Formats: sequence, structure tokens, C-alpha cells
Amino acid sequence: MPINIKKIPGFLRRHAAAIGAVAIFSVISLLLSILLTYKYKQQAQEVIDESLSFVQEKITSYDCYISNNRIKSLVRLLDKATELNHDIALDHSDLTYLLDIFCERQRLSGAIILDGALGCVAASTSDSDAYESWSDVINSVNVRNITARPAKCYMTRLSHDGELYDFAAISRDDQEGIVIVYEKKLPILDPNGEIDITTLFDNYPLAMNGIIAISDGDTIIGANSEDLRGMSVTECELLQTDFQRNGTITRSIYNGNTWYGGMRHSRNYTMYVFFPSAGIFSERTLVMTYTLSVGLVALMLITLARSISAHKHMAALQAEAERADRANISKTDFLRRMSHDLRTPINGIRGMVEISRHCKGDEERQEECRDKIYEASGFLLELINDILDMNKLESGKIELEDEPFDLCEMIDRVVGTIEPIAIEHNVRLQLCKPEIKHDSLIGSGIHLRRILHNLIGNAVKYNRSGGSVTVSCRELPASEYPETITKLDAIAAADSSATGCRASPKHSSPTNSEPHTDDAEYAVFELTVADTGIGMSREFQAHAFEPFAQENTASRASYMGTGLGLAIAHEIIEKMGGDIAFQSEQGKGTVFTVHLRFRINDHAVPTEKSRAELPHHSVIGANILLAEDNELNAEIAEFSLEHAGMTVTVAHDGSEALELFENSAIGEYDLILMDVMMPVLDGLEATRRIRASGRADAETVPIFAMTANAFSDDVTDCLAAGMNEHITKPINGDALISKIECYMAEKPTSAINNQCRTSDRQQHKK
Repeated sequence: MPINIKKIPGFLRRHAAAIGAVAIFSVISLLLSILLTYKYKQQAQEVIDESLSFVQEKITSYDCYISNNRIKSLVRLLDKATELNHDIALDHSDLTYLLDIFCERQRLSGAIILDGALGCVAASTSDSDAYESWSDVINSVNVRNITARPAKCYMTRLSHDGELYDFAAISRDDQEGIVIVYEKKLPILDPNGEIDITTLFDNYPLAMNGIIAISDGDTIIGANSEDLRGMSVTECELLQTDFQRNGTITRSIYNGNTWYGGMRHSRNYTMYVFFPSAGIFSERTLVMTYTLSVGLVALMLITLARSISAHKHMAALQAEAERADRANISKTDFLRRMSHDLRTPINGIRGMVEISRHCKGDEERQEECRDKIYEASGFLLELINDILDMNKLESGKIELEDEPFDLCEMIDRVVGTIEPIAIEHNVRLQLCKPEIKHDSLIGSGIHLRRILHNLIGNAVKYNRSGGSVTVSCRELPASEYPETITKLDAIAAADSSATGCRASPKHSSPTNSEPHTDDAEYAVFELTVADTGIGMSREFQAHAFEPFAQENTASRASYMGTGLGLAIAHEIIEKMGGDIAFQSEQGKGTVFTVHLRFRINDHAVPTEKSRAELPHHSVIGANILLAEDNELNAEIAEFSLEHAGMTVTVAHDGSEALELFENSAIGEYDLILMDVMMPVLDGLEATRRIRASGRADAETVPIFAMTANAFSDDVTDCLAAGMNEHITKPINGDALISKIECYMAEKPTSAINNQCRTSDRQQHKK
């Protein structure tokens, strides 16, 4: 039917064109909105898929990281169980005490020993009801299988009493049964950037202010919103969405707003990604849609920038994790190497003892065994000293001394000590005449001796038969090495202001070429150690000063060592404000050059050299009080002293030593050798009480500390208690006798007094 235009209201007639335009624009807008909505939905689906893939990738990386750490932790725990198994096989006297000591040393939560019927033989007292609380695990199939298969072991990480534990079980070596150890795992903290599932996406922004949520099925364990973490899945309105399938975009309501998101399942987790509707769909005009598109492009650019930043952050976390892995590998390699290097000399010592027992009538073979035992024990002592020195350097507890010493004498003594080793290896050790003006110096002579011993010892050790080692020393003119003087001035000043352990130098560079004027306070020295040994490859030279660094591991059987010598020397030289450099060519040899500066001793006083030059004084007839609780150590010391002609009275603890001294005649004992760690009364307290006893000889009788405590703090404690000397075990008999001779030499009437005291004692006995 035709439309009568006249019957149409005037308003509509007047605005027909506008109304038509609006209608057409509305239709176009509707169609455009539908198209844009579909397009935006497709784009949103892509964003959700990409976001879910990103989250899954990070979760997979996290699982790999945690799995690697868990495996390493369980392997370490299994090693501890094996060590405990060996200890049990060696000692059955008190298993509970053995377990307590072992758990304390290894920082374990507890340990249990079972018999063949899975009955409890012993358990550590740290967990009194351990057997009952772990009964479910003990009676599990995995643990029971160990009794049927002795070669089998079992280790796992499990939840126990609401806590996370590492659990390991192995069969006993000594008899039928099982050894169990367990260790409580502390929650993973994040002080050093370590990955943690709860904070893996903490404050990580997605495009359009999206939300990430990770659940274990029941609880949200990770999210980029702190409000969601720890919430139950059933309590979270956002997660109550009926997802049709993995990844499909689905509508949900959260905090009164409309959200669109997707879900994806993995092996251990369920991942969710949501975006607000305003960020996905436009309900505005085309202009607003265009504006929103521009805004979305800007958001995408911002998101990309943040994604790049987040990627860099994750890369840094990954690099940190890799560094941690390398550190763990280095630690494992170090422990493995130390186990080998400790067991090798111990095996040699025990083997030589066994051979000696079977060759009682063969004196030549017995002497050979004794020499090899002494050599093996020397390497063991060197190994322990290296580890202690490295520990003190890394902890910053090493302190430089400020004592007088003679440089020429020190170099000569070190060379003399190493010369027998060089002769044994058929290496010619040559000491060039020192080109120095000042030999009496003040500084840390003991650390200089350590440096020289390491460098010269390595030059001999890593040499070849018929090779040579040349040691030289010269004093440098200040103008020849000005950078060293400037460097040492700065370091000395810093040390003086920071620690007060060393005086700040007051050196000013001279204007002429003379090394020093008569008023100069410091001298710079260049020490050179050149050898014709095996040398170092170019690849290894960059790592030569790193701890535990050793080139060509296949040759370690020929060149035994810890790989710490050069690292220790380098650290000590740096702390002394000097420098060390080397030139090396593989197969031809190495030249080490060290520059150090010491204060000139213008007022030299008698040192070890001058003391050694004192007239020899016999110790025959000297009366020694020996306080030592270890029977073997007491027997060794008593033999050395009596072999030198001295009379020895043995006390088995500090209390007995104090009693013997107080009940003795005045001046009866010429010297007291005091162990530090003893029962009843330790050596430090016994010394204090002797000094405070009020006797005429209480303050004058020499008291030597004879102890295995070798740290600098131990020396300080001994001297503070009133002791005269600190002698470190193992005791060198000749050195001990020489030290006693020095003190006897300072008492010229001691021989006469000793004869009188001997006569008095004989009369007293009558």
C-alpha cells in the first residue's frame, strides 16, 4: 500500500533526511559493532590463549626448578644416611648418643634405626616419638622393600604433621635392618630472587589489567593479585565460571563487574586468565571505538614494554637460579674432591700401618712405612691448613700482624724447608743473592712466609725431573714502582680508619732515583719465583687464582693438592696491599712476580734470628709438667721430651696440673706444657689459676699452649690467659725442644737450680 506523505507528521517530514541518516548510521554502527565485537572477541581469545601459554610456560619452568632443587636435596640427604650407616657399623656402643651427635652435626631433624622386623632399635632424642609418628611411612611398601632388597634405597619429599620433610631410608651394613634420616624443609623465602610459586606472578600486570590465578584444585596458590592468594576456589566468585573447554573464552562476574577469561589444566595446577569486559568489548560509537582502539594500541605498547621488562626480570631470576645451581655444583665438586683428598692420605696411613704389622722383622720396610706415613700425614695437615686459611680469608677474619722480621732470613728458611722436597723430586732449587738495602722490616711476616711457601712449593710440585726453580728478591726504587706506593698508601689509610689494625703510611715519593733516603719509612720489594715446570694453558690462566682451580684433572694423582694455594696467596697479597702477576707457557714453565711494601725497622730488636743465635743451652735434666688428657698425644710428647733428657710429670686434666703445681716446691718445674681443651678444668682456666696462685714462681714459670686450636683468636685467648707460647698440633718434636732451649737459655742459672731441685726431690722421696 503506498504511503501518503501528507499524513506523516510535519516533524518527521522536516527531519526525514536526518532521521534517515541517523537510521543508516545506526545500522552501519550496529553492523560495525557486531563486526568489531566478533573481531574483538577473536582478539580476546588470542590474548587469553597467549596469556595462558605464557603462564603455563612459567609454571613449567618453576616445576623444573623446584624438581631440580628437590632432587639435589634428596641426594644430599641420602649421602648423610650413607655416612650415618658407616658410623653405625663402626660404633655400636651407644646408638642414641651417636644419632644425637650426628643429627646435630648434619643439622637433621631426626634419625631412626630399625631391625629386620622394622622394630625400633634406636632413635634420636630430638624427636622422642619419631617411630610412632613415622609408622605409616615405615610400614609402607617402599620402605618394606628395602629389607627384601638390601641394595635398594628410598628417598622422597612428603608432608608430615603439616610440615614438609625430606625422607631417606637405606639398608644397614652391619646387620639386617634399616637406617632412616629425615630433614624438615623450611618455607622457600625470596631474599635473593629465588622463584616461589606464591609470588611467581606477584604484581605482574597483564594487558588490560588482567588477572592471573593458579590453583592446586582446592586453593588459589598463586596470583598477580594479593587479594586472591590463599582463597578457596569455591569461595572465589571469579572462578565459579562454567568453562566449556580449556582455553575457551567465557563470561564471569567478579566484584559486580563483567569479566571474560579462559582456563587451562596442567599436570599439577589449574591456570586462569581473566580480563575486564571494558577492555575487550566497546559499547560506544564508532568514534569511541576508534578512540578505544588507539588506547588499546597504546596499552599494547605499554604491555609490550612491561612484558619486555618482565622478561628481563625473569631472565635475571633464571640467571640467579643458574648461578645457584653452579654454586651447588661447585660445592658438590669441592666436597667430592675433599672426600677424595682426605681419604687418600688416610688410606695410605692405615695401609702403611697394616704393612708395618706384617713386616715386624724387616727394619728397612718398617722405616719405609714410617716415612710414607709421615709424608701422608704432612699432606693431610697441608690440606686442613689450606681449608682453614681460605675460610678465614672468605670470612674476613684474617688479621695482618705488625711484627719485626728479617726478610733475608725468612726467604732462606722457606727455601731450606722446601729444599728436601726439591731434592726428592730431582728439581734444582736456587736462591739468588737478595738485592736489598733493608732486611730488618716490620709487617706481617707470617703471611709473607705463607705466600713464599705456596709459590715456591707449587713451583717444585708442578715441575719435572731435572727441572729448576729460581727464587730472587730485590728492593725497588720508589720511582720504579710509583703505582704500588700510591695503591698501598690508599689501602693502608683505609685499613687504619676502618679497623685500626695497621698504621697509615706517611710516604712521599722521592725526587731522585735512590730507593730510600735514610729517613724513609717504607721499602718496596719484588719477589720472583721462576720454574721450568709444566706451565699453564691460556684457557686456565684466567682462572688460576680462583679457589679449587686445578688444570688437567687427569694428573691430580701426580700433583696432589687442594687447588687453594694460589687463591690463598692472591687473597693475602691483596689484603697486604700488594699485587701478583705471572707469565706462563704450557710445557715450558711459569714466572710469578709479587710486589709488597713493608715498614723499615730502624730500631731492630732481637727477633727469631737473634734468639736462634743465642748460645745453645742444654735441656738435659729440665723438669717439665705436661697437662694432656689424650693418652696418645701425651705419650708422643713425653717420648720427645724424655728422649732429649728431660723429666716429665703427666697430668690428665687442668685440675690435676693445678694441684701438682701448687703441691710442688718453689721452682720445681722449669716449664709447663698445657693442652687447652681438657675435661674438669680447661687449660686456659688452669693457667689463670696458676698465675693467680701467689707463689713466688707463679708468674715466672713458662707455660706453653700445646693445642690443636689453630685460629688467630685461639692464639689471642692463650696469650690473654697468661701463656708464653702457642704451639699448634701436630707437634714437631725438634721444634718443641728448640723452643724450650730458647727459654732455658734465658735462665742461665737454671742448670744449677735444676741440680739443686733434683737433689731436693731425691731427699724428699727418701
